[in-house]
Amino acid sequence: MAQLVPSSTVDRAGQAVADALAETLDDLARPMRLAVTGQLSRGKSTLVNALTRLPVAPTGIDEVTADYHEFRFDGVSVPAAPPPGGRRGRLPALVVSSVAAELPAPLRLIDTPGLGSPLTDTKGNAGLRTDAALHLFENNVHQDDQEYLRGLLGGDGRAMLPARVLAVISSCDLSWPPAPDRAVNGDPLTFDPLRDHAEPIIRQIGRNPRSHELFFAVLPVAALVAEGGWALTGDQIDVLAELAKRHDEPTLAGQLASKARFVGADIVADAATRRALLERLGLWGIHVACQYLRAAAATEAGLREHLDERSGVARLRATVVGHFVGRRGAIKLELHLRQIERRLAEARDAAQLHGTAMPAPLAEVAARVESLRAGNLGLSELALVQLIHRHQHRVSAAEQAELAALTGGDGVGCAPRLGLPADVGVARMLERAVELNRRWNQRTTTVPALAPSVVRAYERLIARVGEARALLDNLD
Repeated sequence: MAQLVPSSTVDRAGQAVADALAETLDDLARPMRLAVTGQLSRGKSTLVNALTRLPVAPTGIDEVTADYHEFRFDGVSVPAAPPPGGRRGRLPALVVSSVAAELPAPLRLIDTPGLGSPLTDTKGNAGLRTDAALHLFENNVHQDDQEYLRGLLGGDGRAMLPARVLAVISSCDLSWPPAPDRAVNGDPLTFDPLRDHAEPIIRQIGRNPRSHELFFAVLPVAALVAEGGWALTGDQIDVLAELAKRHDEPTLAGQLASKARFVGADIVADAATRRALLERLGLWGIHVACQYLRAAAATEAGLREHLDERSGVARLRATVVGHFVGRRGAIKLELHLRQIERRLAEARDAAQLHGTAMPAPLAEVAARVESLRAGNLGLSELALVQLIHRHQHRVSAAEQAELAALTGGDGVGCAPRLGLPADVGVARMLERAVELNRRWNQRTTTVPALAPSVVRAYERLIARVGEARALLDNLD
């Protein structure tokens, strides 16, 4: 980015460009800031705890988050977060905490007050600066959600909103047990909330252009199950194991038909212990935990990992790391280039208004921005990601999987981008790249808005693999 700085002094007409350049250089050195947003009581703090595997954010039945709580994972010592609270209607403060969680240092999570919170004024997103968002909802994305996200991530970022927002269907576990008369799968033994409850919602969002254009992906989670899994005590795991041992799956599912029934049933331990277990895992979480514990090779560590996986949080965590952390440089750079280009356009218009040419230093910046756009692979891939998102309804499920791999969804090396194992040979990679390039060349007439960009991406892979083969040949 430093090569964009002009070689001579920018006059007053270009001061805005100079300011934008300075802001860009400063921001590119910062970690990716990811806000967890959504309406009141959508489980934002619970999700933060589940993602970090630590009880870092306060949770409760009532609203408890009144400030922006930023959690850093870079080992920098900062004051711990104070207890929640505050005056109604006040502007939220920014509270920073250092967390020893297993998340990449280039990421910062920000827990936010609920949208429309009576505790704080969040309408204008006062005091919140973020690069991207995890936006939680339950059954529908409302107009308030859309307006909030456009305001939070708007400006020049509106055209690239999908790359900056993951939608999260929260608290999917509350749909279990299903109603017996449910049209699709009312059996509690086979009902999976992340599939049977969430997938119809995901399809509905995909059919709504206004919602679809906001989100890079929509992922279902049961954050309480993951958070509770990491927080389970040894005694609670012993109670779960005894519960699984005493009662087969159909019998226990009957006892888990409601919270009142489970707490009131004399099936294991005492009522207070059952109530605490219910608060920690929820009905579905207890059901899933006991399913696992009936296996002969069950372990305490395995139980925690299993709950993390079944809750959808493990998949969400991997997506956050792969998309937001992996593409943080390109996302930030794209946003700032848009701002620089806008400032350049304003300077060009001002020069034309006065009948003069754009100052040479600004023309130099414009040329370097154009060159950077043409040669930066990260920006090219980000543009392709957005193009795929826009036209994904035009391609098959198998092609979507190919495109996800191509853009780094399965790994950033050449082999995973081609859908191949990491240890595959160069000859096989080249063969596969040529095959996929040929196939997508044939799709240029049926998906003309997407296929040519995909073809160019495969051509770049062919060139990279070809260089590797040439290098190996020279070594031989």
